[in-house]
Amino acid sequence: IENGNGNETVQRLGPMFLGTNVDVQESLVLDLCKSEKAENGLQKIVENAIKKGTSLASIEGLVSIHLVLLNAVGSGKHELNPSIEKVLSAGVVNPQKTSFLYGKPLMEAVKSNSLVAQLLPRTIGLYAKLLTKKESHVVLFPPSKESAASRTLAVCLAHPSDVDDVLSSLQTIMTYQQDTD
Repeated sequence: IENGNGNETVQRLGPMFLGTNVDVQESLVLDLCKSEKAENGLQKIVENAIKKGTSLASIEGLVSIHLVLLNAVGSGKHELNPSIEKVLSAGVVNPQKTSFLYGKPLMEAVKSNSLVAQLLPRTIGLYAKLLTKKESHVVLFPPSKESAASRTLAVCLAHPSDVDDVLSSLQTIMTYQQDTD
């Protein structure tokens, strides 16, 4: 993580997400992300995904953002780096004007890559939870309006790697993105 190598991070940590309990994942991530070097490495991977926009870079960025969110929610440090916040908050906008997290490369990868199929809905769920924890008024799923996050979640629901996992993410999203008006 510390060196900002996305491919290495995916290869080393990707299997953890496929076969480990979510609580254990959070505990491991909290230990991994204790150093500023780790946070900087994850940030570097995300910035690379923003610049490149390729499928591989997007997957690396997804894993990094997922790690950042697990750490933020688990540690109680709710403020994210501005570029990571920008990638995540792009889910509110029109699907044609969004970030790599909600873009076509990851939409296609959901269909054939079990890591992406599991992490993408979890990441949206974690972001919804984080928004509530930091008392943000951002709504990822605005009523009567399509958003990039809603389109992404629909693709994840249509192509689940693990139905229970996607339903758990959906339950998290519904819990934390309730209409507060």
